[in-house]
Amino acid sequence: MKSNFLKIIIASLFLLPGCGRVDDGQETSSTQVQVSDGFVKTETTIKVLTMIKEGNAELFESFVSAFKEVEPNVNVVPIYISGGTDYDSLQRQAIVGFFKDDFPDVIQCYPDHVVNYLRLGKVLNVKPYLDHPVYGISAEDKEDYIQPFMEEGSQFNEEGTYSLPFCKSTELMYYNKNLVLNADLTEYRNTLSPELKDLYQTTTITEEYLADITWEEFFDYLAPGLKYIYGDTLTDYGKQEATILTYKSTDNLFVTLASEYGGYTDVDDEGKGQILFDNPTIKEKIKKLNSYISHYKTANDGSIITPDTYECSLFDSEKLENHYNFAKSAFKNSRALFTITSNASVMSNVPSSNSFDVGITSIPRSKNGKHMAISQGTPFTFLDHQDENRALASYLFWKYVTNRENSLKWSLYSGYIGIRNSNYGIVEPKIPNLEKGSPAYNVYMKQYYKLREMPEEMFQTKTFRGSSTCRDVAGQMFLSLLNQSTLDDDIIDEKFSSAVSSINKYL
Repeated sequence: MKSNFLKIIIASLFLLPGCGRVDDGQETSSTQVQVSDGFVKTETTIKVLTMIKEGNAELFESFVSAFKEVEPNVNVVPIYISGGTDYDSLQRQAIVGFFKDDFPDVIQCYPDHVVNYLRLGKVLNVKPYLDHPVYGISAEDKEDYIQPFMEEGSQFNEEGTYSLPFCKSTELMYYNKNLVLNADLTEYRNTLSPELKDLYQTTTITEEYLADITWEEFFDYLAPGLKYIYGDTLTDYGKQEATILTYKSTDNLFVTLASEYGGYTDVDDEGKGQILFDNPTIKEKIKKLNSYISHYKTANDGSIITPDTYECSLFDSEKLENHYNFAKSAFKNSRALFTITSNASVMSNVPSSNSFDVGITSIPRSKNGKHMAISQGTPFTFLDHQDENRALASYLFWKYVTNRENSLKWSLYSGYIGIRNSNYGIVEPKIPNLEKGSPAYNVYMKQYYKLREMPEEMFQTKTFRGSSTCRDVAGQMFLSLLNQSTLDDDIIDEKFSSAVSSINKYL
């Protein structure tokens, strides 16, 4: 029997980044316990610091207004951080606020950042509120919330619960079905050495083949084979940039590859972080990835010197500098055959002018390993002001936002995976602004069916003192190595040594 954890993936049926009001066409019920004048008896104001984007703010504001009816003494003040700001800058803003005694009650942040807030003694343990006999969550709700998401807030050295789920996502691989499926690699395979012919024997590409492909076979056989067939077509015979695969986040790619090939990080018995990615295997993988990129020359000012003709690359990413600027939209514009992105970004993978049919599958796995897809997203963390009214109000606001009705609305509206099992029972939801049967709606449905059938491949990275810095530094190192037009062992060793040394200062 599949565990409840598998049900989290079904929520991708409800993905739609900021595109209007929710109309799911289904009756839902809330288990929110209410009293006539609320649980908070004193006029109380709480601030919620969030990275919610403008497109999702309308629904969030409706939650704020409706919560006022449940808790009339509580004023919720959302503080939206956007305009190029990322979660790291949000963390810096919060920490500066600690020293000024001007910080929010609730902050939307990564678990890595919670470690830093705990060190400063600013995080509220919400377990007593969850277990409270009057306003805690019921036994039914405890079963309804996805357990791995709830357990995420209890992974720290300190006993207790220090965050509660709000936004979650993972990664999938989308592909151009028209060009990929049934592609005949026979002619390309005839160009290979006898050794490679023995190793790679598939000539007709099927959904089943893609569903279990390894990174090795993808880059050593499938990608170059498809380039052999379609390279000129994708580049319009050298006139435009093109690639076989785009991967949205180089940070996620590094963490995933490291986790598959030798490990990314771990935590010892005393809770201290350990670096595992400094090993020959992952270094060799980086060298190979670098070789798959078409490195064009750059001018002194860092701009690209446009070549007379473009070569189809095997790999590219939005974050690669001085190479391509097209990766974000390459797939939908038929300049890439595959793209790996967050499920919350599914709309960005709907083809322009509906020019091709989209297939969806798991990302490749390591040889002799299992599929691994990073579990990410930002929970709510509750900061401690030594004020019981503010603490209770903050918890009650989370409980209201994530009740059965509202968690369903949020997953439909925002593009994040739902956090309750009960979110996933709608067979054909009405997705705002998408007509049932339309190409965009069909992409959503394919994603739903794929995610519903996925094995338990989602994983979370370890959190520890310095884990946030580790991800940042490792990601910058990886990107720098991918951007090297010439990459040898000395450069790789130097970059790794410098990165590890920087990370160790924070462990």
